[in-house]
Amino acid sequence: MSNGSNSAEITPRNIVWVEDMPPDFGSADLNHLTSSYYTHAIVCFFHLDAGPTLVYNGPNDPYRPSYDSWWSYLRGLRQAVLGKTLFMSVGGWNSGTWANTQGLEAQGAGQIVRFAQSQGFDGIDFNFEGDYGPSINDRLAAFGRLVVEVRKIWNGLLTITPIYGQVWGQLLNIHNAVGRPFDWRDYLSWVNVQFYTYQDGAPRPMSDVPRDYELVLSSNQLPASMVAAGFPLSETDLQFNQAEMQTATGAVKDIYAAHPDFAGMFVWRYRGAFLGDRSGEPLNWAYHFSQVLRNR
Repeated sequence: MSNGSNSAEITPRNIVWVEDMPPDFGSADLNHLTSSYYTHAIVCFFHLDAGPTLVYNGPNDPYRPSYDSWWSYLRGLRQAVLGKTLFMSVGGWNSGTWANTQGLEAQGAGQIVRFAQSQGFDGIDFNFEGDYGPSINDRLAAFGRLVVEVRKIWNGLLTITPIYGQVWGQLLNIHNAVGRPFDWRDYLSWVNVQFYTYQDGAPRPMSDVPRDYELVLSSNQLPASMVAAGFPLSETDLQFNQAEMQTATGAVKDIYAAHPDFAGMFVWRYRGAFLGDRSGEPLNWAYHFSQVLRNR
């Protein structure tokens, strides 16, 4: 079984999450993202509604003609001068995806893969997070089965994006869905780990990401080539973003020095990465980390 590794991928990866969409994602945003030094863009969020039926950012039908130009623009990122590997992400905080696909994982996988193939996505990501109360175990089991069902019919890149502290729980449910010994690289291309949370809308990064990154590797027996480190930005707090860029720089340098096969890093999300600096220029997170990672 192939893990869908893409020989055209640039590594270590410099990934951005794109939650906005037109009309909020305006002409300046289109130009900024196209010309940015990011190597990967993850478009979110897709969900599975009852049926299961794939929807985009709420109840929206992703096949609606009004989205055609948006998908065309995103496909074009792959062929841009600074080309980007393109992902779609399924899930998000308290997503109904897992309840709506419980027992119907194969059908849900078909919905996801059909759209990914039709729109030229290179990869599919699953983002399981939220407060599911007493249903948490059932939801996690459905998540694991959905990941496995997608891998059965999808040879492209495939990732998950757990919060730190929840990595093993998600891997365990994928393991249970497979039901036999296997190499993680047969199912996942890599794992995006969120080394942060949000409280009342404000980012709360972890205090020692290099230390916690090492704990993720050792406790889950994963190589650094399979673990990308995630950092948060604010959509409103410029001072926080400036400080976080410096903190993340030190963390990424330390991790990369210790692990030359480092999978890369990601930032949540696009809007914060271009908030700006005190001179009125965009906070150029993408270019800055392309220099740190030496990947462009």
